[in-house]
Amino acid sequence: MTASAAWARPGAAERWTAVDLFAFVCGVVVILIFSQGWVTALGGDNPDSASGLLRAMAFPGYAAGLALIVLSPGETARALLRQPLLIVLMWVVAASFFWSIDPGETARRAVALVLTTICGVALAARFRWATLAEVFATAFAILAVLSLLAAVLVPSFGRMTTLFPGAWRGLWTEKNDLGGNMAIGFMLTAAAAILQPRRRLLWWPVAGLCVALLFLSTSKTALVAWALGVCGLVLVGLIRRGPVMRVVATYGAIAGAIVLVMMVLFASDVLLALVGKDATLTGRTKLWAAELMVIPQHPWLGFGYAAVWRDTSPWGPLAVITKLGAFAPTTPTTAGWSSGSASASWG
Repeated sequence: MTASAAWARPGAAERWTAVDLFAFVCGVVVILIFSQGWVTALGGDNPDSASGLLRAMAFPGYAAGLALIVLSPGETARALLRQPLLIVLMWVVAASFFWSIDPGETARRAVALVLTTICGVALAARFRWATLAEVFATAFAILAVLSLLAAVLVPSFGRMTTLFPGAWRGLWTEKNDLGGNMAIGFMLTAAAAILQPRRRLLWWPVAGLCVALLFLSTSKTALVAWALGVCGLVLVGLIRRGPVMRVVATYGAIAGAIVLVMMVLFASDVLLALVGKDATLTGRTKLWAAELMVIPQHPWLGFGYAAVWRDTSPWGPLAVITKLGAFAPTTPTTAGWSSGSASASWG
């Protein structure tokens, strides 16, 4: 159970060692830390107020990822070498330090990005598919249970009170974060139930909990993502039933895709109404227009990785975007799967 290449029959008997158990725990820790489900508990709705503490909390995730590398150094090295474009991308991010408008911020965020990327490679290299699914499922089961407890026992924390009052947000700041994570959690726990049928009575109820939390979040975007994921699971399940069902499922998928494309082309207003969106989808077209005004200043190399949204100079790109786009940006302070992004809070 030491590499993703070591494929085994789903549900086959496994003999766990202390090293295997330690690796499993390290994998769960990596996912829990990078999920950022703990950020709101420590930093509240304004994470910048505790940015130093939040950055420090990322180190246990890095340490767990490095432990996985130590346990499987050869597999990790081979997995990384099979991804040359990923290596090049990391070098570009690091090199942007030399032309960044905020070299200190770029250096810090580049180190975080490289470490999180290596942790992801270590996860993929250490575990075979069935075990990796259970690593993720375990982490998301913990997040789902804690989100349920937060919303039920501490509603002032686990539910939104200003924007979208009453919508469940669980451990995160926004309802969309809970919905998105639970959509992912359903897919991962369902995958664990399918790949490890001996423990399906554990993973299917957790998948059901993820769906319930998704609906309670009232996130329509997450609901659409979950529905597409379910369609994918059903399609794969039908294809695996034999050649006849494979043909039926394939033609059904093609027909469904054609119907969807036709609706997008000729009845997009109906689809948008179903998910509560307008034609802009995100409502951030002002932001995009403002960014297009700034990009020509550094069209080839940019302003440096993760530097724009931390720039506080009165004449910098952020000041221009803020004025033209009329929004207040917020940026995650820790390294996770939303690291490096910025969200707009429209006023």
